[in-house]
Parts: sequence; structure tokens; C-alpha cells
Amino acid sequence: MKNIYVKAPLLIFSLYFLIPVSSTAEPVRTYIRQSYIDSLMNQAIYLFSSIGDPGSGVSAEKAIANGKQVALKLRDIAKYDVNKKYILWRVNELEAQIFLEESGLLQEKEQWRQKNAEELIQTYNSELCKSRPGLSKLWNLHKQMLSIDTALAHRMERSITKRAASLSEEIIMRVDSDLETGRYAHAREEIAYCEVNRTYLSISPAALASMQARLLSNISLEQELRLLNQDLDSITHFLNTNTITNARNKSYLVKNRLSVLKSIMIELAWKKIHQDYIRASRKIVQKEDSLIKVADDILKKQGFAAAGTFLDTLKLYGVSQERIAGIDRKILEAIIIQNRSTPIVPVYSIYEDTSESSVFQDLILAAKNRAIVEKETTIAQRQENARLTHVAETRRDRLQVTAEQQQKRDLQRIEENKRRARQELLTIYTLIESNRLEDAVSHYEKVKDLLQAHLTEQDFQELSATVKKSEDKE
Repeated sequence: MKNIYVKAPLLIFSLYFLIPVSSTAEPVRTYIRQSYIDSLMNQAIYLFSSIGDPGSGVSAEKAIANGKQVALKLRDIAKYDVNKKYILWRVNELEAQIFLEESGLLQEKEQWRQKNAEELIQTYNSELCKSRPGLSKLWNLHKQMLSIDTALAHRMERSITKRAASLSEEIIMRVDSDLETGRYAHAREEIAYCEVNRTYLSISPAALASMQARLLSNISLEQELRLLNQDLDSITHFLNTNTITNARNKSYLVKNRLSVLKSIMIELAWKKIHQDYIRASRKIVQKEDSLIKVADDILKKQGFAAAGTFLDTLKLYGVSQERIAGIDRKILEAIIIQNRSTPIVPVYSIYEDTSESSVFQDLILAAKNRAIVEKETTIAQRQENARLTHVAETRRDRLQVTAEQQQKRDLQRIEENKRRARQELLTIYTLIESNRLEDAVSHYEKVKDLLQAHLTEQDFQELSATVKKSEDKE
């Protein structure tokens, strides 16, 4: 027991001296040079000034994120630094700039969103109100709206789907009525609309082929040729009025009609009108080539601003997106080249403390020179990075174009097979409507594999049942 009483005072005595030692520990103070703080600040401000430069590749979001990182880093440094007041003063400047940039960015995005949404809605409503709206155009507007306002885009989607469904029912009834009353020209227009918009309408290929076959069985070959010649004339008229979209749609219609007539026309007569169709198709390509050449000349002589304005006109004319994309790329390259050739004059902000004694003047001057050298090095590195990025992007774009071309060829092959299947479907229904049942059954057996591979199961089963009934009638 005596040993216990002896050790307790010693333990209390030891703790008495240990506690004050730990409570008097102070954080380590640092000293960060003002030139280093200024260098970080200048880099952040420089990114803000590069936002409007397409050649820099700096977006407003990237500059703001970088500014926030710098501000956070400086605030962390300032906690135990001798220059705390100076650092916090510079951080406040940077955060004020960040606030202004964020406010301006949000305002610009909101204004852009509202402006584009209003323009899209106006275009959408005017197209939707047409008796036969372009469903492809409506779905393109919906796709653009998805990046602006998702809620409005969903409303547009429901509206387009509902409109397409009602159009499908209306057209089928109209064609039936026109064929019964002898209004074959109007029925032909309705079927042509179905052919152009078949991807979006809920009319099966079998139903469309049946309508086409019924039309062919009622209209004379002479009438069909006269209408085809009118279609070819209208292609020339559309090109003269710069409505290339209408010319392309009409060309597609003539191509389909010629495919149908090939099996029932004299070969020499068919080749003659087919040559007329080929010439009309080439006129469309030549028209687009001439307009693209004009855009290229405007870019070279008047600059990218005038070329961009003319490009908007080409979009209204209906020039294909592939052709427009080529001029778009040239305009972007012209902007980048111009901005790279413009000399960059950096502005440096080096703050001096006039209360420093003359002993430190040389150190301040050295800090200035070092900041200038660092900034020049940063600019040179940025230019080199831009060059390397351009080279890498060019290589990537080439690979991407190659892959896209292969994918496009594959899709074209699939579409061509589907087109052939629809054409054979139409041929079979035409033979049935003409009461050539034996020929219909024979032709069906000949192209059965193609039809089964490229028609929907429902359409193929429906066709098989129709052919089976025809075979039984024999």
C-alpha cells in the first residue's frame, strides 16, 4: 500500500508539466512570394480573356472551373501565411470576376434557350398545321428541342406521334375513296406522301403496296407516263426556285414509280423515261455543287462572316447536311487560322509594395522578370498545345469519317435491300390486282427469301396468306 501512495503524486506531477507543453504548440507560418500569387491570378484571368477566342479552345465553363480551383488553393494557402491579407485581397478580386462570368454565362444560356425555343416552336407549329406536314422535319425539330427544353420536347413527341397516327388513318380512307370515285391523280399524291414519310407513318408496307397496286390496276399506262413527265418538269421548276428539298422528294417519287412500271412497260420506252429521271437527278446534284461553290468563293473573298450568312440560306434551300458540313468545317478552320495569326499582347499585373526598403527592390524586379518569363512560356506552350491538338483532331476526324462512311455504306446496303423487298411486295400485289394469280404465286416463290429477311414478320405473314388464297383460287 505504501508504494501506491508514493507513485500517485509523481504521476500527477508529470501530467502537470506535460499539459502546458501541448497547449502552447502553434501552426507553422509560411511565406509565399507575391510573384507566385500574381502568376496564379494572371493565369486564371488569362483564361477568362480567352473565352471568346475559338482558337484557344477555352469555354466559359472551363475558365470558371479553373478560377474556382485557383481561388480555393489560394484561400488554403492564406490560412497560415504572412501575406494573408494580400492573398485574400487578390482572391476576392478573382471571385468577383468568377461571379460576373457565371452570371453572364447563365444569362446568355437562358436568352439563347428562350430565343431558340421560341423559333423552334414557331417553325414547328407552322409545319404541324399543314394538311400534309413533313414528318421528317417535325422529328428534326423535336431532336433540336431536346437540347434546349426537355419538357417541351416530350410534348412535341406526343403531338407528332398523335398527328402521324391520325394521318395514317385519314390517308388510307382518302385513297380508298379516291380510287372508288376515279380521282386517281389525288390518290397518287396521297400515296406519294406515304412513300416519302413511310418511316414515320403507321401504314404497313403491305397496306402501302396494296394501295399502289390498286392504283396501277385502275390508271392507264398512258396516264401514268403523263404524270411522270409532269413530275420531272416539276423537279426542274423546284430547282429554279431553289426549293431543293421538294425536288429531292419528287425525284424519290419518280424513282419508285419507275421501279413499279419496269415490269409492265416496253423496255425501250422505260429506258427513255428512266434516262430523263437520271438527268433530273443529276440536275439536283449539280445545283447543290454550284451553291456550295458559291459558298466557298464567298468564304475566300468576303470572309467567314459572310459565308456563315450564306450557309443559313443554303439550309433554307434544302441543301443536304453532308454538303453543308464541309463548308462549316472550312469556316471553323478559317476562324482558327485568323485567331492564331493575330499577335497576342499579354497584360501583366505586378503589384509593388512601395513601403519596401531599397534592399528589396532588386528582389521585386527579379520577381517581375520571372513572372514575365513564366507568362511567355505559358503562351508558347499554349500555342504548341493548340497545334498538337489540331493535328490530333485532324487524325481523329479522318478516322471518324472513315468509320462513318463504312457505317453509311452498310446502312445504304440495308436500305437498298428493304427497298427491293418493298418493290417486290408491290409487284406481287399488282399481279394479284391484275388477276394474274399464277404469275403472283411464281414471283412470290422466287423472292420469298428476300421478303422474309427484310419485311416485318407481320407483313410477311399477311403477304403469305394473300398468296395462299390466290393459289387456292387457281
